[in-house]
Amino acid sequence: MAPLEIRPIVIYSLVFCVIVLALFFYHFRSNLSALGASLRVPILKHLVYRPAIGSRRFQVQWTRADVLAELAYLGLNVFCVYFKSPTLSSAGLRAANLCIVNLVFLCATPHLDTLTNTLGLQWCTVRRFHGSVGVMATLLLGFHLVAFAVSPVSFPVWKAENKWAVVAATSIGLLVTLCLPAIRNSWYELFLRVHQGLAILSVYAIWVHIAQRPLLPRFYLYTLAGGAGLSTLVLGCLIWRRNGILSYRLPRADVMNSKGAVLVRVVLSRPVRVRAGQYISLWLFMPSTSFHSLFEYHPFMVASWSDAPLATLDLLIEPRGGLTRHLLHRSQMRQDLCRAFFSGPHGNSVPVGQYEVVLMVASGYGIAAQLPYLKQLLHEYNSRKARSRRIHLVWELKTLDLAMAIESLLNDALRDDTLDNGYISVYVEDVQRSDKISSRAEVIKGLPDWYSIVKDEVAGKYIKRVQEEASTRGDMVVTGKCLLLTLLTKRLTVIVATSTGIRQELRAIVQRFVDNKVDLVELDYQPS
Repeated sequence: MAPLEIRPIVIYSLVFCVIVLALFFYHFRSNLSALGASLRVPILKHLVYRPAIGSRRFQVQWTRADVLAELAYLGLNVFCVYFKSPTLSSAGLRAANLCIVNLVFLCATPHLDTLTNTLGLQWCTVRRFHGSVGVMATLLLGFHLVAFAVSPVSFPVWKAENKWAVVAATSIGLLVTLCLPAIRNSWYELFLRVHQGLAILSVYAIWVHIAQRPLLPRFYLYTLAGGAGLSTLVLGCLIWRRNGILSYRLPRADVMNSKGAVLVRVVLSRPVRVRAGQYISLWLFMPSTSFHSLFEYHPFMVASWSDAPLATLDLLIEPRGGLTRHLLHRSQMRQDLCRAFFSGPHGNSVPVGQYEVVLMVASGYGIAAQLPYLKQLLHEYNSRKARSRRIHLVWELKTLDLAMAIESLLNDALRDDTLDNGYISVYVEDVQRSDKISSRAEVIKGLPDWYSIVKDEVAGKYIKRVQEEASTRGDMVVTGKCLLLTLLTKRLTVIVATSTGIRQELRAIVQRFVDNKVDLVELDYQPS
């Protein structure tokens, strides 16, 4: 049979197999769910929470699961390049096509923030995925260049398509080089603009280079352009609507300084629903401070929460460099009101209400990511929407200055508080015995013993008896239903917004208690 006659048969067979597999998985979904539950503990214990390198000297600690995922991704690309490839030149052409396919995933959206909402992934996962795909595209491009260099085919540079090939290769090489932490962290806002500009330049250069080539590689670029155009249009419409551009009333940002901490209150043009743990990307129009601030925007965690749409957003900003450093200097000179522009909210919310015990761990400015969850848990506890029976917030500080600076945010989070005292523990290295920040918070001098804290929460040491808890809340106690609820409820979650060292220590601790239904969730914002 001719190849054209075989194609319909192959397509029919693939569709038929997909339908049969879908019916199979649907019929045995309960068995597959039980299989997944049985595999969950060994996967978490030996892959997800186990570091690939045991030493804690490495600031970026990869787990075994991360290494396996990267090796599988590399192996898949190597297989696609070499499988039934007769010559090195044909393998080089395959590598070029795979490079363009990877670029589709890299450039399909104008900003990575949109992927957190679209794919339901955390920011750190999206960023690592973006970096891995970028490195893979660069490796494929390098292999394509080497394979072409050793081939007998000439490469006249004076031709336009070949000139743009050099431009594309140079742009992609610069893209990866500029992503080095020493460069990226020093000039973050400038890095973003240059990164996006080089990405656009490389795509255009590839377009010119393959303009006379077969349809398939051009189809990949058509897909890239269509996806990027559609996502940009949707994102632009959302930004246009949420910022009230048609009403000629842009949001306003009130930049304040509270005892050395930068607080920004954004007054919105129209209310926006924000879930706990979400953030916004904010533009501030402050040409008097610096002209390039007009081209800077930065992601900031929203420290406020409500079950209704919010008309104002409270932001607690950690001064690091660039825009955040400018905001610190500006707030120290005067309290100012400026026009603002934002996109979002972005990110996903952890379903903390499904857990029986919620241990919230923060260090320094990481409290900005925990306050919305604290307020949400208190609200859902009072309205009987949450299954949580124990909430414990542990906050590590060097001094109490930051706690005093955000007293208004903390009081707002505790407005609906009806729980007993002692569920907020503030560990401070330098503190006087008489220092206090709230009647609900216990100030403790020294560093926390993380293992003892997690161990006590796993053991349920501070959980009230069901009857006692119900009498406090005015609930009717039905023992059978409460027992069923306890069986269905997940045991303990540890949500973390801390420095790197504490996160590494907590991963090692949680790894020991995975058998007790303990989950570790690292939030999108992690302080330095």
